[in-house]
Amino acid sequence: MFVRKRTSKKAKKGYTWTVYIDYEDSYGVKQRYTKGGFQEKSEALNHGIEKQQELKQGIEIKLKDKTFSEVYLEYMDVEGKFKYTHNTMITYDSIYVNHIKDGIGNAKMRNLSYKALQEYFNGICDEGMGTTTGIKRIFCVTFKYALRVGYINSNPMLMVTVRGKVNKRKQDDIITFEQLEEMVKILCTVDEKKRNYVPFTHYSFCIFLYLSYFLGTRKAETLAITKQDVDFENNTISINKQLVYHGFKKEEYYCTDKMKTKSSRAILPMCDKLKEILQKWYKKNPYDLLCCDEYGDYIVPTDCCRLCKESAKKIGIDFHPHSLRHTYISNLVLSGVDVKTVSELARHSNTSTTLDIYAQTTFEKKQEAINCTFNAYLDTKSNKKVTNLKDERLN
Repeated sequence: MFVRKRTSKKAKKGYTWTVYIDYEDSYGVKQRYTKGGFQEKSEALNHGIEKQQELKQGIEIKLKDKTFSEVYLEYMDVEGKFKYTHNTMITYDSIYVNHIKDGIGNAKMRNLSYKALQEYFNGICDEGMGTTTGIKRIFCVTFKYALRVGYINSNPMLMVTVRGKVNKRKQDDIITFEQLEEMVKILCTVDEKKRNYVPFTHYSFCIFLYLSYFLGTRKAETLAITKQDVDFENNTISINKQLVYHGFKKEEYYCTDKMKTKSSRAILPMCDKLKEILQKWYKKNPYDLLCCDEYGDYIVPTDCCRLCKESAKKIGIDFHPHSLRHTYISNLVLSGVDVKTVSELARHSNTSTTLDIYAQTTFEKKQEAINCTFNAYLDTKSNKKVTNLKDERLN
C-alpha cells in the first residue's frame, strides 16, 4: 500500500491524497485498488489500512469456502485436461466419482488438515492398495494445484501415508511363453459355434498378445502400433502413440501422440521371435494397423481382453492385459538385467517405479543368489584349506 499527492484545482489546498493497494485476488490474478479525494494524508492511510484488511478477509473467506471437489474440478479444467491423456482423465474421473465425490469431496479445504486426511486414508485401508494409491494421487495433484494458486499455505498431503490390502501376486500373473502359445492356439481354433467368430480378427488378438509379451507395452500403446513403426532392418519398434477408446463408440476411436509420460515415447529393440511372428503376419494382414479387424479398423479392446481371458481360463490361469507388462519386466529382472536398463525398456519415468512395483524375484532366484554368493565362497575357502594341508604334508 502507498499514497500519493495528486494536484486538484477543486481542493482547498490545491491537492488531494490517493491511496493505492496492490493485491492478488482469489484466482491469483494481480489487481490494484485505488481511491482518491482525501484532504489529509492521514485520512488516506487510515482508509488504506481498513481496505487492505477488508480485501484480505474477503479473499480468505472466499478461499476457505471452497470444497475439495471444487478445487479438484478446477484443477482438471485449468491444468489436467492439457496434462493428461483422455484415458488417464477417464481413470481419474472414475476414482473421483466412486470414492471422493459424495464423501470427502464435500469437505472444505480449510478443514482438510494432516490429521483429517490421515484419518480418512486410515478409514479406507480395507480397499486394495491400488485403489488407495489412486485416491492419494488425486489428492496430491489437487493440493499441489491449490498451493500454486494460493488457496492454501502448506501441503498436508506431503506427510500422509496410505495403506491398503496388498494382493499377493499369484504365480499365474507371470505368463510363461508356453502358456502364451496355448492361449494363441485356443484363440486360433476355428469354432463355427462361436458368435461372430472371424479368424483374421482372432489372430489379430494373438498379435496383441505377442506384442505385449515381447515389448511390455500398455494396452492402448499396443493397439496403436502400425507397420510404419516397425523397422525390420534395425530390429526396432517405435512406440509413439496410443489408442483413445474410453467412452467412445468404435467408429469414434482415434490415436493420439499424447503419451502417458515423456518416457513412454521410445524406440524398443525387437527380438528375433517377434520379428519372425510379424513377418508371417504381414503376409496375412494387408493393412497398416498391426492389431485390426478384417476391415483394417481398430479392434474393440473389451472384446480382445474378454476372449484372451477366456482362453487363459481354459488353461487354468488368471489373465489381465497388464499381466504381460508385468511379465516383460519380471523376465528382464530375473535374467539379471540391471535396474537402469529395465527402467528404460519399461519406459518408466524413474527407476524408483521399477524398484517399487516390479523388482520382485522368485524364491528359487533368491536361493540361487545365496548359493552363488556363500556356498561358492565357502567351497573356495575349503579348497584352499585342503591345498594348504597337502602342502604341509609334502614339506
